[in-house]
Amino acid sequence: MIILFGLQQALELWYKSKVVVTMPVFKTKRKVQMFGSSLALTIPAMFVKAHELEKGHEIKVFYDFNGVLIASTECSTEELTKRLLDMLNSLGNILAKERVKKRER
Repeated sequence: MIILFGLQQALELWYKSKVVVTMPVFKTKRKVQMFGSSLALTIPAMFVKAHELEKGHEIKVFYDFNGVLIASTECSTEELTKRLLDMLNSLGNILAKERVKKRER
């Protein structure tokens, strides 16, 4: 049986259960802003709430020169690799659905 939840209900269930499940990939746009003499990006509120982040928490940041930036809460390299592979799989599904919608227009 498949039960579909709204986003809020799914996040609440995940947050309460603390069970490791494959989470959906969310897509958002962020504007680069000035913060003192540095450039900064804000973190989406849903990510902050899901990971109980507060001022002063450290986040691992990975980036390359091809335009990819990844921010992660603390976890081992193996766990991060698994999560990234799951995320790439989900992202691939999203992109495939977007291609189908474009063709249908």
